[in-house]
Amino acid sequence: MNVFDAKPTAENYPEALRAVRNELALSQSAFAVAAGYSAVMQGRYETARNKPNSAVPSDKTAKAIKAMVEQERAKQQALSQTPSAAEVQPLKSISPHQLEQLVGKMLSQHTGAPCVVSVDNAEFSNGGVRMTVSLVVEQKLPSA
Repeated sequence: MNVFDAKPTAENYPEALRAVRNELALSQSAFAVAAGYSAVMQGRYETARNKPNSAVPSDKTAKAIKAMVEQERAKQQALSQTPSAAEVQPLKSISPHQLEQLVGKMLSQHTGAPCVVSVDNAEFSNGGVRMTVSLVVEQKLPSA
């Protein structure tokens, strides 16, 4: 059963939560911080229900966990997708502008935020590239 199909009060929720955290390759503290709660609680949420230090996440926390897992899975899916044939070019024939667009697109997919890349210097050799770039990541600040 997927962690999202189980209610936080279900007996198998701790195991399902641990399984999804392992699937995402996150430590307990990284998972908790990404979902917006105390790292101490992750271990308690993953502890079997018959143990004294087990805890059940609130509905609000369970929703935050679900949203974070969906977001992380979407990021990993985007990163695992191969570029289209139009994007794959020998590096010797790519222009600095195309390189900026390609790197910006990859970083935007990874960070989930719009990225603007400026290639300051690029050296092409043996099918590879060594470059110095300037990067701007646009982030929306929470409204007050």
